[in-house]
Amino acid sequence: RVLFRPLREENLDKKYPVSKLQSQTLGTNITVYYRVALNLNSKQGNKIPGIQHGLLPGISIKGLVQDASLVTKTACERYIRQTENSKKNVELSLTFCHDSHIQYLNEQYRGVSKPTDVLSFEINGETETDYPILGDVVISMDTAVKQSMERHHKYSLRDEFRVLFTHGLLHLFGFDHETDSGMGQDEMLHMAEEERVIFSILGWNELRGLIEHNIPEARVGTVN
Repeated sequence: RVLFRPLREENLDKKYPVSKLQSQTLGTNITVYYRVALNLNSKQGNKIPGIQHGLLPGISIKGLVQDASLVTKTACERYIRQTENSKKNVELSLTFCHDSHIQYLNEQYRGVSKPTDVLSFEINGETETDYPILGDVVISMDTAVKQSMERHHKYSLRDEFRVLFTHGLLHLFGFDHETDSGMGQDEMLHMAEEERVIFSILGWNELRGLIEHNIPEARVGTVN
């Protein structure tokens, strides 16, 4: 099956193995496949301050994946309609990478030759399964570190990851905010509100969504 395009790229397959984390909510089985495509060996020219043996400053990769699973569970509870006496399976992939790799993806799929913080790749068309395969979320940890240091509220790297993953996941559920994709201000405000709602449900009330960070208009008004 043609799935998880960035996760299954040939130039990453041999060097960076895929792991998975499974969880369940309201009868939905959630599997997050993840790959750590980072140079963790300082002898190879480590780009991210504080990374040693799979550890980011003060947190572990597994801790970030657990956060991703929590966000995914919350989103599934909000957006996937449950049917009686049936269980659903939901899959997505998550790639942690450097700026160089996300720039490659950004140029290949969006025609933008520069790094970004998060990219989402929705699975379009039919798959070989009868359950939702959401797609890919790719996060540059180089950019995440930089942005966590630049945020007005001095986010930790874990805070920044939560913001980026939530934003990327909402794209996989069909939310958008880009004017060039045909979406208007109402859709942009709706996505910003969903970011706030997910943070509130998870008790991450100190976080501000990526749209609110980047688009001042999203800081006013709410969507019912």
